[in-house]
Amino acid sequence: MNGQGIFVTGTDTNVGKTVATLVLGTFLEDRGINVGVMKPVQCAGHDAAFLKQSLSLRDPIEMINPFYAPEPLSPHLAFARRKRTITSPVSKDL
Repeated sequence: MNGQGIFVTGTDTNVGKTVATLVLGTFLEDRGINVGVMKPVQCAGHDAAFLKQSLSLRDPIEMINPFYAPEPLSPHLAFARRKRTITSPVSKDL
């Protein structure tokens, strides 16, 4: 699976995205596949740290979760309150 990925998404909080990611990651690790996880945006909670520890990920938490806000709000509100903008490394010219 070199260069391939699985994208887990859900439309609300507490719908099982983290649990699904843990189950898929464990399944793949048990088959000898190197697993990486990215939770690009997280508002409150410890999901990224939980996945890092549970899957024994070596990547730094800042790579797994580059945008973290401590308040349990929707990202647009949580980051606006912190006066922080979520940016993408992908060029808009692409």
